[in-house]
Amino acid sequence: MSPTPEVPAVGSLQPPAADVTPPELTFSETWEDDKDGRWQSGPTITVEKPEAAEDQEPLPDNIPYVHAFTINTGDVVDTVKLAIGDLKTAVTAYNTHKGYVSSHEGWVFSVASKEDIGADGDPFTNVTTETYNVTPGTDEWALHDVDSYAGPSRELVEQLNTYQHKIMMSASDVITLVSQFTLAVDGAAQAYAQIDYSSQFPDAPTITEVTMSNDGTITQ
Repeated sequence: MSPTPEVPAVGSLQPPAADVTPPELTFSETWEDDKDGRWQSGPTITVEKPEAAEDQEPLPDNIPYVHAFTINTGDVVDTVKLAIGDLKTAVTAYNTHKGYVSSHEGWVFSVASKEDIGADGDPFTNVTTETYNVTPGTDEWALHDVDSYAGPSRELVEQLNTYQHKIMMSASDVITLVSQFTLAVDGAAQAYAQIDYSSQFPDAPTITEVTMSNDGTITQ
């Protein structure tokens, strides 16, 4: 019989998950000059016109049948350009949001605005100095500090920030994966273009007009 799991007390916090650091994303519309090897540029397209062989080799006995298909590389390239535009927008939005979170995460869950942070600079305290009657019924008064902060604890805010960081890390991963997919589609378009260029037929042979006389003599 398995042991009964321990039920956390009401209001208690679970151990926080390990925090992560969301990366700063950069955007480039070209990748041929990539120095760290993360991206592979598309294949170089070269036009090589085949030469007609003098002696035609015999065709193989069994020629495989390949179903015909078409691909419009222009449409693929247009789609890649649209994806690049959307990715550029996504990278800008992500970095803007990351900057906002970084500048607000220290206080946004504990006070309404940064101006509400007390003179001690700690958003998790709200200390004011008040007077109190040391001995009731007498004129003996003194000053003491009173902390009236009633917001979330430091531990809870730490967990909330960890969750934010993980969400932003996931968002950066999605943008990166879509970027890699876009590169793969662009590479496929270039590969098809290479195949297209490499499928040129050689120039037709020169046709020489000949004549044959009645005695069978052939002249050009």
